[in-house]
Amino acid sequence: MIQALPRIAELSQSNGLFVESLMSAIAQVDEAGKARMRAFLECREDKVRQP
Repeated sequence: MIQALPRIAELSQSNGLFVESLMSAIAQVDEAGKARMRAFLECREDKVRQP
């Protein structure tokens, strides 16, 4: 999500809305994704780091 947001701003309006809706769908469907998003928004965890 963090990587997608700045790139969405660079897209045309229709493409930006499309990508935004895809990112929203991914964040709402995957249980692990929902948990990570919730933790991030509630400031309970730091950014995900690459191993």
